[in-house]
Amino acid sequence: TSRNLMAQKYLLLPRLLKSLSLRVPKLYLQKGSAFLSTLALRPRMEYPALNMMKYSSLSLGLLLTGFIVGSVVFSCSSGKSTGAEPVSAPVPIKVYSAEKGGYVMSETVVKSNAEWKKMLTPEQYHILREKGTERAFTGKYDKFYEHGIYLCAGCGLDLYRSEDKFDSGTGWPSFTMPIAPENVITRPDNSFFTHRTEVICRRCNGHIGHVFDDGPKPTGLRYCMNSAALQFVATKK
Repeated sequence: TSRNLMAQKYLLLPRLLKSLSLRVPKLYLQKGSAFLSTLALRPRMEYPALNMMKYSSLSLGLLLTGFIVGSVVFSCSSGKSTGAEPVSAPVPIKVYSAEKGGYVMSETVVKSNAEWKKMLTPEQYHILREKGTERAFTGKYDKFYEHGIYLCAGCGLDLYRSEDKFDSGTGWPSFTMPIAPENVITRPDNSFFTHRTEVICRRCNGHIGHVFDDGPKPTGLRYCMNSAALQFVATKK
């Protein structure tokens, strides 16, 4: 019947909103569907003073507005920060120390965003904590060839040796290998529609750059780092 066809059309609205990924609470969908079904299936004689088509169109518009407003309110409220930033506890790790000439036990460095902002420059924070990238050929260690160790600017962990540094021509300081595999962590990075491998500091989880497989021998790798994420310490040859 015509009333059944109208009910089917109205029942499609909650499903359409859901398919559009509007964050409408499940309760709203259930109640909205029930309301529209009841409205569409009621005999016209219950509304003698109203044209059924106009009444239904008005109701549909009001309900659609309610769905949208409710979804916006729900979305905004669920995205608000509670002010409590989760901070995990430090855990013991085994890393290589150039000063000790071997492996030592250390702990992961855990800080809140506010604490990181206090101790890092804006550029360092953007790179280490927000996975930013400095502009090519602007870093202080791009054309830098002193003998020493490159540390993490966030926690001071030894990351690279000057002996493993080479001029890649890319505008960023590049290395063939880290000072020890245990001092860095690599993981997939699929941001910006590309497939890369991110390199982070093992101790503070700070982003320091990416590694590519187009480097020279002996590893064939190019650890492309951000100068702002590193701190150089000179050592004797």
